Amino acid sequence: MPYELFISYSRKDNVPQKPGDATGWVMALRDEILADHRRFSTEPLRIFFDTEEIESMDDWRHRILDALRHSRILLVCLSPDYFRSEYCRMEWEEYLKRQVHALMGHDSIAPVYFVEAPGSDEHGNAAAFAKWVAEIKPWLDGVMRPNFTDLRPWFPRGVEALHDAAVREKLAALGTSLWERIQRARRATSVPGNLHRLNPHFIGRDTELRQLHENLALGAVGVVTTVHGLGGQGKTELATAYTHGWADSYPAGLWVLSAENKTEILPLLGELCSELQIHLTTGPDESADQRGRRVLTELKRRALEAAPRDPDKGAACLVILDNVSEPLLLAEPQLAQIPREDWLRVVVTTREGPERFPASRQKSLTFIAVDALTEDDAARLIEDNQPDGHWPAATAAADTAAAREIARELGGFTLAVESVAIYLGLHPDIRPADYLARLRAEGLPSVDALLADADVAAQMQHREKQLCLVLDQTLARLTPPERTALDYAALLPPDSIPWPWLRTLVEKEIPDAFAAPPGYPDSWPALRRRLEGLRLLTPGDHPEIARLHRMVAAHMFGLRCEGSESLSSRSI
Repeated sequence: MPYELFISYSRKDNVPQKPGDATGWVMALRDEILADHRRFSTEPLRIFFDTEEIESMDDWRHRILDALRHSRILLVCLSPDYFRSEYCRMEWEEYLKRQVHALMGHDSIAPVYFVEAPGSDEHGNAAAFAKWVAEIKPWLDGVMRPNFTDLRPWFPRGVEALHDAAVREKLAALGTSLWERIQRARRATSVPGNLHRLNPHFIGRDTELRQLHENLALGAVGVVTTVHGLGGQGKTELATAYTHGWADSYPAGLWVLSAENKTEILPLLGELCSELQIHLTTGPDESADQRGRRVLTELKRRALEAAPRDPDKGAACLVILDNVSEPLLLAEPQLAQIPREDWLRVVVTTREGPERFPASRQKSLTFIAVDALTEDDAARLIEDNQPDGHWPAATAAADTAAAREIARELGGFTLAVESVAIYLGLHPDIRPADYLARLRAEGLPSVDALLADADVAAQMQHREKQLCLVLDQTLARLTPPERTALDYAALLPPDSIPWPWLRTLVEKEIPDAFAAPPGYPDSWPALRRRLEGLRLLTPGDHPEIARLHRMVAAHMFGLRCEGSESLSSRSI
C-alpha cells in the first residue's frame, strides 16, 4: 500500500536542540502532523519516517527506494545540513525523477524550512553542494516557495517552540495543505477512462508538462493543445504522463482515441460509445455524426454530475486525439463541432507541424514542440532501466559518465535512448563504457540493430520500434524541394546550417522550385516552416542558422550509402 507522506530530512536536524527535549524537531513535526490529522479525519495517514542510521548505499537502496517510489507527497525539511547530505540529495533526486507518477502533477512536494536555505549571501556554501543548490533553485523559486512552511525563527528554541500559537497556526495550515493534496491523489485513482498505462520509465519533460497544464488549465476555453514533433520523440508518452499526473483535474474522465487517417471529428468521438457504455438504441440508421454527438452529451452529463464533488466545482474531461495524420481533422469546420465549454479539454499528438493546420493559431489551436531529451534526462533514463534502477555502487561514477556520453552521441533522441537503455538493462554485464565504444565504432544507425534482440523489441513503448522506419515515414511526405534542402543540410555540421545557403543550392538544382508569378507569395518561407514544423530542422543560435539532429543526419548518410543519389555528384 502506498504512503501518503514521505518525510525527507537530515538526521542532524532531528537531534534534540535543548536539554530536556524528548525528541528532535523532525520527529516532533511528524507527531504534530499525525495529531492534526486525527482532529478532522478517522482515516489513517500513512507516513514513511525512517529513524535508523544508513550505513551504506546498499542499505539506503534496500530501505528507502521502494518507499520513495510509492509515496504520494514528499515532505522535505530543508536546511544547510539537508543539502550537505548525500543521502538527502539522492532521496530528493529519486523522488523528483518519479514525481510525474505521483498523481499530483507539480504539487507533490511540500517544503519546510528549518534553517535558512542555502543560496543566500550569508551562507558560504561548500562547493560540494553549491552546484546542487543551483540546480534546485528553479524549484525553490518557482514551484515550492509559494507553498513552503517557514519554521526558521523557531527552530533554535527546540521542540518547545511547537507550543507557540504562531507555530501551531503554521502547522495547522501545513496539515490542511497536506490533507487537500492527499485527497487529490486519492480522487485521481478513481477517475474513469481508457488511458494507457504510464511508462514506468518516463523521465523528465518538466517544461513540456508545465506548458501542457498551463494551456489546458489556464488557457482559453475551447483551444485545442497540439503536441507535435518527430516520430519517436515521445509525444504520446508525454500526453499520457500529463493525464496521469493531473488526473484529479479531470474527474469526468480521461479518454484516448487513435486519430491516424481520420478526417472527421464527430465519427472519431463516436468510437467512444463502447467505452462509455452507450447503447446504440437509435437503430442501424444512426449516423456516425449522431454517435459522436451522443458521446459529447454523455461526457457533458458526467462532467456536470462530477462537479459537486470537485473542490473547485470545475469538473472536466480530457480527450486525447493520438497521432493525427490528416490536417483536415483539425480544420475549422471540424473544430466547430467541439463545444467551446469549460467541461471539455482536448489534446492532440501529431508529427505534422503547425504550418499544416489551417485553423486559427490564436483562437482554435496552440502548439507545443517535443524535441530531444536533455542530456541529463537521457542519461537518467539509461540508468533507470538497470535491474534495480541504479548503476552498481562499485562502478557508478564511471557508468554515469559513460551514460552521459552515450546520451550526447544519440543527441537525446528518445527512441534511440530508450533502445539503448532497454538493451543495457537486459544485459547488465555490458558496461556503458563498452557499449559507448561499440556505438562509436559501428555508428549511430547501429542503434536500430538492437531491436533484433526480441526481448528489447518486446519492451519498447513506441508503436514504431525502429528509428529508420520512423524517419522514413516522415521523409516520404516531403516534396522534392523540401527533401533536397534536407539532403544538403545533412552535409553540414549539424549545429551550423545556413538557411540562405540551402535556398541557393535548392534553386540551383531545381530552378523553378520557388518561382512565383507576380501577386503570389514566395514559397521558400513555406518550405522553411514545413521543415521546422516537422522538427527536421530546428532554430539555431541565429535566425538564419538551423540545426539538424545527429540521428537524422546519420540516417540520411546511411540512405546515401545504400544507393541514394549522392550529393557529392551534384554541382555544389
